[in-house]
Amino acid sequence: MTLIIIPHGLFFAYFKIKEHQLKVVAMQNVLTNRLENQLDLLKISFETEQDKNVFIRFHSREFRYHGIMYDIVKREVHENETWYWCIRDEQETKLLRKKDAYYTNLWQQKATQNLTTFAYNQYTFLLHVIEYNILNINILKLNIINIFKPVCNTYASLNSNTPTPPPIRI
Repeated sequence: MTLIIIPHGLFFAYFKIKEHQLKVVAMQNVLTNRLENQLDLLKISFETEQDKNVFIRFHSREFRYHGIMYDIVKREVHENETWYWCIRDEQETKLLRKKDAYYTNLWQQKATQNLTTFAYNQYTFLLHVIEYNILNINILKLNIINIFKPVCNTYASLNSNTPTPPPIRI
């Protein structure tokens, strides 16, 4: 269990440390009062701000718009939209993309593992159904017969001999 938790916990801790370092750098950039021509002006409507696939607000000074992280320097609310003067945070965007890719890969990996486990369980169940009439286990040269007692034989074939040669299909 710990072997499963440790790598993911280490990644999460690494992510949080890097995120904190980038936030410190971003706040220093905001506090240095960059020139107006160095800032990006985004005019975002109120409807777009409600769409969680396009616009995600983390807190009052940071948001994600079309997958790109922005740090807010100045904000003005107009009739039907909000104007944001902000700094594009490329390093935090890369970090969040790595995190998203990691967790997406993790969930897909779990899904394939679950499918593999399901297929394995179906296969072993099928083997038990086929071989439950007589199961010979040779332990210390003792044959143990009929370990599995069938309740009802719904899976047994009516004809146990296969036709030789196989039928020709035209």
